Amino acid sequence: MRKNGDLFTGQWQNDAINGYGKSEQVNGDVYEGMWKDNKREGKGTLKFGDGDVYEGQWANNMRNGQGKFTQQKGDVYEGCWKDNKRNGQGIKIYENGEKYEGLWKNDKKNGEGILSLKDRVYY
Repeated sequence: MRKNGDLFTGQWQNDAINGYGKSEQVNGDVYEGMWKDNKREGKGTLKFGDGDVYEGQWANNMRNGQGKFTQQKGDVYEGCWKDNKRNGQGIKIYENGEKYEGLWKNDKKNGEGILSLKDRVYY
């Protein structure tokens, strides 16, 4: 089914995408995974039009739960998400090889953690 140029394929129930499906949007974003009432729900992968990729859990159309976000520029974050923001325990490896392992809150390093730079480590 097409809507505003976007393409939706998958399982339908009560006039909504429910179950496994795929969305290809005009902006280049492609989501493949589980849906509930036209929202991403459960496990799925979103490949953004800019080359970034999120693989993991969704709830109410947002990244929620465990997931991995790989940016085209080379940064990788793997850990907990809440409402599309990094929250809880996670590891971010930067494209330059530096790494932060620790707690996050609202997309910011917050709490105990270890920051490993190329030539030193901070606790």
